[in-house]
Amino acid sequence: MKDIFKTDLFLKIAVITGFAALLIIFFSSKGEGVRDIDENSKTENQLISMISMLCEDEETKVVVRTDKDGFTIIGVGIVTESAKDPVIKEKILELTSKILDVSPARICITI
Repeated sequence: MKDIFKTDLFLKIAVITGFAALLIIFFSSKGEGVRDIDENSKTENQLISMISMLCEDEETKVVVRTDKDGFTIIGVGIVTESAKDPVIKEKILELTSKILDVSPARICITI
């Protein structure tokens, strides 16, 4: 039995099988991931444009994470320099919470 594992034929079969399994995994998950990324990207860009009005057009980064269904928002991360000001930070929190209909506890705003 040990001699079978040492043959070139066994190694070729193992490599081809492993490569085929990786291809199947890659292509089976590609459809859902693309949809989620597109929808999140659209939502993130809309939030960035609204937040930039509050923050005087400074650079703002937004990340929205959704559940596997693509509709339930797990959390929102916002990075902006204006978060130094507590009043602006609170306005961003309220704006994001109302737009996405998500609890403020799921929103993280940082500098």
